[in-house]
Amino acid sequence: MTLIQLSEAQSRSPLDVIEQLVADNDWVFDRPSDEEIAVQVPGRWCDYNLYFAWNEPADAMHFTLAFDIRVPDRKRSVVNELLALANEKIWMVISSSGTRKVCSPIATRCRSAGARARRCSRSRI
Repeated sequence: MTLIQLSEAQSRSPLDVIEQLVADNDWVFDRPSDEEIAVQVPGRWCDYNLYFAWNEPADAMHFTLAFDIRVPDRKRSVVNELLALANEKIWMVISSSGTRKVCSPIATRCRSAGARARRCSRSRI
């Protein structure tokens, strides 16, 4: 993306930018509404299904990544524990104004970069 394209992209919806990136890579996608886009990205071992939903009033992007992976029965409990630990750590919000908030899915406290902790409302994944 050139500098001119980047400045033009900043004035558009974040989903328009994602759609352009997806189209540039020839990935399969569906745009059921102006507020959401679903993408399928081929991978080496599986296809990755990405879902983005833009919430304009909240200035927030919801992102979900799903993929099909086969875990042997003997490893399932270890993998489930690992996924639970990872899920506790993953929750970051970057608003279009550049403000960053990092939230824990368990504790509903947000820490803004350089600011005191604030409450954030969030449902568990």
